[in-house]
Amino acid sequence: MQGKLTTGQEGNALESIFATAAYGAAFSAYRHVSPKAMEFWCRHIRDTISSLQKPSPVLADLGCGVGRFSIPFAQLLSSYPGRVIAIDNSAIMLRELNRQQGTYSTDNITAVFGDLVNFRCDYEVDVFFASEVLHAVRPLEAVLESAAACAAPHSAFIIRSPSHQQLADILWLRFFDGALEMDIARTTDVPVLCKALHHAGFDTSVTICSVAEDEDIPACDFLSALEKKAYSLLHFIPSETYTTGLQRARSYCSQHSVVNTQFQLSCVTAWRSFK
Repeated sequence: MQGKLTTGQEGNALESIFATAAYGAAFSAYRHVSPKAMEFWCRHIRDTISSLQKPSPVLADLGCGVGRFSIPFAQLLSSYPGRVIAIDNSAIMLRELNRQQGTYSTDNITAVFGDLVNFRCDYEVDVFFASEVLHAVRPLEAVLESAAACAAPHSAFIIRSPSHQQLADILWLRFFDGALEMDIARTTDVPVLCKALHHAGFDTSVTICSVAEDEDIPACDFLSALEKKAYSLLHFIPSETYTTGLQRARSYCSQHSVVNTQFQLSCVTAWRSFK
């Protein structure tokens, strides 16, 4: 399915893409989080959990994928001890998460196969974390309502997502005609996210900051991520546009041995507090 999609079409198409072994392998191989960015997110999670003063905190990683955040967060929570509930609707992604959990010797992750618009947890959740996933689920309000239904009285919702302005600075989008416009159209902007959080009851305190996630990577790795379509948007653009954009990317990489990804995201943190 290529070109411009309606909300319902994109949601169904994304589910099909995420369910394939090829996308799972490409995502795992090329969608890394830079060390400096991971340090920020782990520190932010640690500080958030510390402020809760809970003896056994529970974190829900919504749309966890292969566990690129679930695993380091689980390692962080193991000292409490705490638990990570990793939720995704891709069985292939969860299978890879379980494999990596064995590799990293973490035993405090519960993988849950489920849809984010109506998920339920067996635990009362203290911190919700959603990384670059809320554009893929509709309606957004249903996701936040599901979170509110299993949230602890004093809890936090942390979102890792680009603003529309930050999307305009992402390097790889520039190679494909219309890709930026498509990404902006499908991505909920930060002010809208904040408003939705407020309506769901995560309204006690809201903070927003920009996180520098760029890193220098080998040009061959930068190009491979595009060739393997490790970014879901690449599955939606017309084939001719994709071919032309890939040629531009190859030309760019032929002139650079190292590429800076030029990548920033927003960190939105909202609190929910019932007395």
